[in-house]
Amino acid sequence: MSQRRRKSRALEESLELLDAPPVQGHDGQGRQIARWEETPADLLLDQELRHLLDEAILKLPVDYRLVFILRDMEGKSTQETSAILGISIEAAKSRLRRARAFLRQQLAPYVERQR
Repeated sequence: MSQRRRKSRALEESLELLDAPPVQGHDGQGRQIARWEETPADLLLDQELRHLLDEAILKLPVDYRLVFILRDMEGKSTQETSAILGISIEAAKSRLRRARAFLRQQLAPYVERQR
C-alpha cells in the first residue's frame, strides 16, 4: 500500500509540474515542459487545415468573402457588417450562410479524411 501511495504522489507531483513556470536546467537556461495535449502531429494538422482554409477563403466570391471576414474573422455584428458594406441585414446573413456552406464544401474532403 505504501508503494502505491508513493507512486500516486509521484504522479501528482509530475502533474503539478505541468502548471509550474519553466524549469531551470543544469546549464542555467530555463526549459519549458512540453504540453501533452499538443503533439507535433496535431500542430502539423492544424497548420495544414489553416492553409487549406486560407485557400478556400480566397476562392470565395468577393461579396461572400467580405461578409465572412467581417463577421467570422473580425467579429463584427451583422448590423455592423451590413452598414460597412452598404447592404441590408438580410443580405449580410444570406451571404454569410452561403460563404460558410461554400467553405464547408471545400473543406469536407480534408475533414472526412481526418476521421
